[in-house]
Amino acid sequence: MENSFCHRHIILEKIAHVGFGEISMCAAIDWGGFTWQAFATIFSGFLAVCAAVAVAIRQMKLQQRIANDNMLIQKHVASINEMTFREKLFDRRMAFFDTIRAGMDDALSKNPSCDNSVDLTEKAFSEAPFLFPPTVMAWIDPAIGLINTVAAAEKERERYLAEGWGVPDHVYTKSGDARRELYRLKRSMYAVFGTEMMLGH
Repeated sequence: MENSFCHRHIILEKIAHVGFGEISMCAAIDWGGFTWQAFATIFSGFLAVCAAVAVAIRQMKLQQRIANDNMLIQKHVASINEMTFREKLFDRRMAFFDTIRAGMDDALSKNPSCDNSVDLTEKAFSEAPFLFPPTVMAWIDPAIGLINTVAAAEKERERYLAEGWGVPDHVYTKSGDARRELYRLKRSMYAVFGTEMMLGH
């Protein structure tokens, strides 16, 4: 029993000795030597780090703003290009519309031209398919065909008259039938072209 007590006493003394040693090590730090100059150095470093972080954040925000501005500029440029394209398309459609309307007016006049179909046929095959959708082309094709029929009948009539012969009835019949059908198509002209002639379409 006595030996056990002595053993515990020895252990406690060792623990106390170790603890006091650690305390003495902490006490060995010279806190009094920590001058204001050292504190200023540490604080200056801290401020420098904070300033660097603030600059980095500001640069990130600036880069994001520049990226957003560039995106808006690109969208604006794309919108301008689209408007320019639509304007040019509108001009070409209007030019074709005026041409075919003039051709119909001539074919329906009292003295239609026998050469009326040349420009219209060329425009119809070279331009119209790229300017108008199939729904409008379904109107354009027969209209130009009828204009050509009237022009051909007029040319045939002039040939008979130039040769001193009477004009056969089938020439007048062919021209009259084509003119009646052409007049019917002309009445629906604005309804067919209406939507396609809008500038924003």
